[in-house]
Amino acid sequence: MGTCIKCKKVYSTFDMVGGCCKNCMPAEKFERIKKIEQEVNEYQNEVAQQESSTYTKSILGFIFSFLLLNGLIYGTQEIYYMGDVEKCESIEVTLDRMKKDILKSDKYFESRKIEKENILSLKKKIEQNHSNQYTRYNSLIDSYNQGMPEYKSRLTNYNKQIDNYNDLTQKYNKLAQSAYSRWWLLPIPISRHM
Repeated sequence: MGTCIKCKKVYSTFDMVGGCCKNCMPAEKFERIKKIEQEVNEYQNEVAQQESSTYTKSILGFIFSFLLLNGLIYGTQEIYYMGDVEKCESIEVTLDRMKKDILKSDKYFESRKIEKENILSLKKKIEQNHSNQYTRYNSLIDSYNQGMPEYKSRLTNYNKQIDNYNDLTQKYNKLAQSAYSRWWLLPIPISRHM
């Protein structure tokens, strides 16, 4: 609703242009002004839609560019560190095998320790009882002593395995720091094993 500036009557906005009603203005002029107002309104609506569309396209373009750049950065690092990753995986397999060998040696040493404890226990019984177990004691000592060269050999090998395992672990840790680290523009940590 609006009031005509000439006749001061109230009219609907459809019946008014430029503040005047259609009764106070020649019909041809009224229609021409009304048409111009409609064209201006349509143009303003069109411009508003284009601005909204342009803004949305700009945001989507930025997001796409950002994701593409991150993908390129990550992909380039994957290719660059591919050899180091393969080395790390190879070292992991070797470390697992070495760990199994070390655990096997640990079991052997534990069995030798138990065998030694059994011999010492029997020796105490012999000393306490002075019975015919002395012969059995001597046979156990002989059997134990026969295993000493293998024990010493395994102990030497065991110590070498531990040293090699520790050296390889240090090498792996240094290599893994660069092989598995990636730079991102996003401040989101991403695990190697997803």
